[in-house]
Amino acid sequence: MGLFPTLRRGDYVIWQDVSGFLEKGLYVVSAGGAEQVYRVQNCGGRLRLLWPERDIDPKTRALKPTARPQEIEMEAFATCCRGFVVASVAVHKGAALLGRKALIPVRAGQARAI
Repeated sequence: MGLFPTLRRGDYVIWQDVSGFLEKGLYVVSAGGAEQVYRVQNCGGRLRLLWPERDIDPKTRALKPTARPQEIEMEAFATCCRGFVVASVAVHKGAALLGRKALIPVRAGQARAI
């Protein structure tokens, strides 16, 4: 799969509630009162958080030279982790991405926009 910004702001994600790090993957993290999706990796006992929109180049699928991955202890991650992303729905409507319009899910409560 490599590094690839598969999720962007406005996309819908479905996550499983977890109380901390399970395995490398996408996690919903509560950061400053807002929910963000980060790619989380275990780097020698510390967790490395990559924000796909900011840190990953969509063309080369590699870290941008200006990437500033955050590192955090596992205990601290457990306090802000909301869940492990199990499914996502990309928003393909250009106006939704550019204008940040909210799209109404099929059934309320099943999916949430990030």
